[in-house]
Amino acid sequence: MKIQLILLCCLMSFNAKAAADKTELQWTLCEKSVESFLTKMQIRIDERSAYQISYFDSKDLQLLAHRVFLRQEVKESEKTKPHSKLKVEFNQVNDVDGKWMDKHQAKCEYDRYGSWQKVRCSLQNKISSGEATLNDDQMAMLQKYRPDFALPALVEWGPYQGQNFTFTDERGSLDYSADETDVNGTLLLELSLRVDTVDADKSYQKLTQQLVQHQVQLCPQQVGKFERLLALP
Repeated sequence: MKIQLILLCCLMSFNAKAAADKTELQWTLCEKSVESFLTKMQIRIDERSAYQISYFDSKDLQLLAHRVFLRQEVKESEKTKPHSKLKVEFNQVNDVDGKWMDKHQAKCEYDRYGSWQKVRCSLQNKISSGEATLNDDQMAMLQKYRPDFALPALVEWGPYQGQNFTFTDERGSLDYSADETDVNGTLLLELSLRVDTVDADKSYQKLTQQLVQHQVQLCPQQVGKFERLLALP
């Protein structure tokens, strides 16, 4: 019996840790445009793609208060395949049931902005443009991890037009992404890099130092785009 319990504990721990073995490092940039950032960093774009994005929450931001995020995105290259993405935030990886996430094909990783870092797990749902509905798996994740939260009536922020730029580092070993979203004439810029979690601290410090050396303007507040657009006048 003891052996069974030990094996069960080890399996649960492994599943939880495996659920977030990747970290998405993110920097909010206060540059005029992505082109301004690329010029300062002397980077050549590998690929550019357009998209349209909307964010959903209740008028009183109940989802945000419960650290739940819902957005809809349509890529220009996939106009017939819009999708919604539901994200649920966790304080630590041990709060995540890795086996459940695998079963429902959820994607979990650490999200990091500056010193802020949390685990977020997401599920996608192919939808018709303009909808903000959740499929069965998304509802199941919400009910499992936010059992006392009833989904409120939702309103839409957007749609906003954006562009995504991908490029590699000078050695061609790391894949970066720069994002530019036009929110009523204000450009929200973000740089992201996905790395193994064990390398996250070193990679974050190294790239932050490079950004400072190239005089790239980092925003005083390092937060996600939805929270940034809410703060706009």
